[in-house]
Amino acid sequence: AGGFLERLDPGEVADLLASGSADESIGRYRVLRRLGRGGMGLVYLARDPRLDRPVALKLLPALLDADARARERFAEEARAASALDHPHICTIYEIDETPDGRPYIAMAYYEGGTLAQRVRTGALRVRDALALGIQVADALAAAHERGIVHCDVKPANVVLTPTGLAKVVDFGIARILGTGERGRGAPGTPAYMSPEHLRGDIDPRCDVWSFGVTLYEMLAGHRPFEGTDADAIRRAVRAGDIPSLEERRPDVPPALTALVRRCLDPDPERRPPNGRALFDELRAIETALRAPATSAPRRLTTRVGWLAAAVLVASLAGVMWLRGRGPAGAPPLDGAAFAVMPFGAVGGDTALVRLGRELVVTLSTSLDGVGNFRTTEATTVLALVPEAWPLERAAAVAERLGVGRLVHGTLAKVGREVRLDLGVFDAASRRAIGRASVRGPADDIAALTDSASLAVLRQVWQGDSMPAPNLRAITTSSLPALRAYLEGERAFAGAEFGRAIEAFERAFAADSTFYFAYWRSIYPRVYEGGPPDSATLAAVLANRHAFPPADRALVESWLETSVSGKLEHLRAATARFPDYWPAWYSYANLLVHQAPYLGSRYAEAIAALERVVELNPGFVSGWRHLYWMGVRERDTLVARRALDALERLNLAGTSHFDTSTLNFYRSVFEPTAGRRAPEQLVNAGAATVAHMQPMPNPEIFASGMLSYGFPDEQLRFSRAVLALDPGPQTAAAQTMGIAFSWAHRGAWDSAMVHALRWTRLDPTYRAALMAYGLAVVGVRLGSLAPEAAVALRPDPTRALPAPTAAELAELAWQDGLLAHVPGDTSAIAEARRRLRASGAEFAGLLDRSLAAFALDAGGRRAAAARQLATLEWESGERSLHQRFGGVHPFVNAQNRMAAAQWLLELGDTAQTARLLTWHEGVLWSDFYRSAMANGVVEPLALLLRARIDEASGQTTRARANYESFLLRYDMPPAAHRSLVAEAERALERLTPPG
Repeated sequence: AGGFLERLDPGEVADLLASGSADESIGRYRVLRRLGRGGMGLVYLARDPRLDRPVALKLLPALLDADARARERFAEEARAASALDHPHICTIYEIDETPDGRPYIAMAYYEGGTLAQRVRTGALRVRDALALGIQVADALAAAHERGIVHCDVKPANVVLTPTGLAKVVDFGIARILGTGERGRGAPGTPAYMSPEHLRGDIDPRCDVWSFGVTLYEMLAGHRPFEGTDADAIRRAVRAGDIPSLEERRPDVPPALTALVRRCLDPDPERRPPNGRALFDELRAIETALRAPATSAPRRLTTRVGWLAAAVLVASLAGVMWLRGRGPAGAPPLDGAAFAVMPFGAVGGDTALVRLGRELVVTLSTSLDGVGNFRTTEATTVLALVPEAWPLERAAAVAERLGVGRLVHGTLAKVGREVRLDLGVFDAASRRAIGRASVRGPADDIAALTDSASLAVLRQVWQGDSMPAPNLRAITTSSLPALRAYLEGERAFAGAEFGRAIEAFERAFAADSTFYFAYWRSIYPRVYEGGPPDSATLAAVLANRHAFPPADRALVESWLETSVSGKLEHLRAATARFPDYWPAWYSYANLLVHQAPYLGSRYAEAIAALERVVELNPGFVSGWRHLYWMGVRERDTLVARRALDALERLNLAGTSHFDTSTLNFYRSVFEPTAGRRAPEQLVNAGAATVAHMQPMPNPEIFASGMLSYGFPDEQLRFSRAVLALDPGPQTAAAQTMGIAFSWAHRGAWDSAMVHALRWTRLDPTYRAALMAYGLAVVGVRLGSLAPEAAVALRPDPTRALPAPTAAELAELAWQDGLLAHVPGDTSAIAEARRRLRASGAEFAGLLDRSLAAFALDAGGRRAAAARQLATLEWESGERSLHQRFGGVHPFVNAQNRMAAAQWLLELGDTAQTARLLTWHEGVLWSDFYRSAMANGVVEPLALLLRARIDEASGQTTRARANYESFLLRYDMPPAAHRSLVAEAERALERLTPPG
């Protein structure tokens, strides 16, 4: 497939696709239409039938097909781009060739136009140009730090997604530079090429020049260098005659103008040296612009519709104005960001205390989006400020959130009414910008909210036409529904999810069309492990377009069918709504559990979790996830801070787990800090496990330490449990843990002794299959003779009860892997036949795995590597490891280690590195067997990563991976002692003197 389409002239292709008569494929992708021409290839819109998503395909043009240099440059683009996993760089899904040998790249397809199209409509606002510039500079920083120069930075190579993200595309002429090396001879676009680039000298400062031209164009609406043809443009560039940006845009901050001028300095030594320097300077400029006196707009918060517009009119009579003066010289505040703080209750009336917190939600809602006003997410405010605080403390929180203004005040009973005395304050100086007092019925939150909204607006609005508060969004005419909803919001902000669910359910019961209340209950429902009602969920999805943008973004992230799609959606949501902690937690949760199967690493997850606990310090799950990441990254500062928070929250009675869990976390922290866990902690934990009745899932406690990469500690713990003579299930599970711990360390003889002992303690077929799978790993690593695995192979004809279809499929797959070691293609074919005959749910996935191993046994290693890698990327995109991990625990480990080794032989280090992060994904307790299977090969995966990091100049990361390998793999078999020696030599080589 695809041969016909690729042989056509580009014009013929465009004509055929336009007429709808072309029904062609490139690889497995169905071509839909031509998108355009990139720096070195034609680009088509196509659909991936397996994942049912659109992709952009880049194909070498027919006219350059015979040009070996062009083909090599095309391949260089693939390697350069695929090595960069960054939110502002186009995602590469696959690199492959058509059956007739034509290379192509499958990339993410982003709806929306390019920056070039946007600039054609005129100059951008300063803050928009700055925001986009920061994103592009961030992408260039990532590329330059990997030794890659883009060489064609320009607005046409920046895609603007509908969610506001900038994506740098087209690495078609990128240069990959070694340490201290300069590339030569790369082409580019003359209007954006630096003088030295025109001469053929390439280094990161060429991209800095091109970025400067692009930033100038965003701010001025045209390029600084113009000409009737390429030669004229080149002459203008060399002359360096730049039209004054100050004259065209006097509103551009001097610091930004100066940066543009430095980027376009003809002397590269006077430019910022690289993308990281650009990024840092732009962020500093942005920070200065967002100082409290000129705070930039913040995001919206949860919105609740109010009873009727008539209530607003009726309430106006109760407003008494006490207009104050703002700080001297304060600028107009019609674009300010606000945080509404809980209002104090005069006399401590509990009903007023509750109303003071409820008004945070309703008043934030009413003000948000009025004109250019933005209010901080109410649930975040309530999480950080759970009750009324003095102005000084409340203002400090507003500053932490980057908000320039806050609304603060008190409530008092006046007869049958409530009086709200409020002020709008500058967060930095704590000075009042204005004050007001409003009155309304004690039981009418809507009327009080509307009056207070107008009071705030009249104090701060600068201009002749003041807009009305926001009366749209989610509407309920039921006061009980509104009261219950607000109670749910308060509980949600405090991460009291059980109480939040109950309150939201009451709101929905009082008004069955109040879908927003039900939506807000879904998140805590899922967290608590209870699935939402499917019919109501469908109604929520159908009504999501009426939800506030932050909530709608979170709803729609659930509709994404791929993990990368969800990540992209949630990245955009956190960028748009930076104080909406549920979006941050959804994003972080994906990074912790699933994104490592697509190549992500710990740093991004830690950063997202830090933001979660910053916005909601009482959220136990956020701290627990941060603790996991800190331990796995061996970052004692992160782990210690998270452990301290968990202990504090446990003492406060808000934790979801008990003292035994905290003791386990304390035990794990000790080896993280380079110490052995104290005996009393190990013994206390062992005693808890040994005498736990009933034992819910004994194998969880046999893998806890091992899953964090501490096999020695797991041995200590499991032996301590066995010494207490536990029940048979616990004894079998801990023996299994010992077997896997020995294998993790490389002591395969000891592992096999305990694997055999384990199968005698646990005579189930499932345990026998797990032990067999462990032995097969040992054989494939070259640590065991094949006979060791054959001795542990379970006989399905003797099993009682009879094996399930999944167990028969697992046995056939393991048999096929074992047959691959000697290259027995007929035995692999027989295993595939049995596998397909099993009728198991994942038989097709396992068969595709064995098909790749069969290709390798037949001498087609390159094809086998690509097939296994493709299978793993699809598995990661669909989160299949969550579903098959319990019954086929070794699939990802075996596939990825084989594909990684083969791809490394072929020189594809970028894809190899992405494949080797999967074991960092934190699996849920139901998939502990996958975690153990991953752990057995984790040391060798770390060694491969260390080699790649060292080769690419990532010295710090390489050293850390070599150290981790040596700490884990401290008892290698004879066949692997050379690997230990290699790692020791590498550490000596990479460790600075002294």
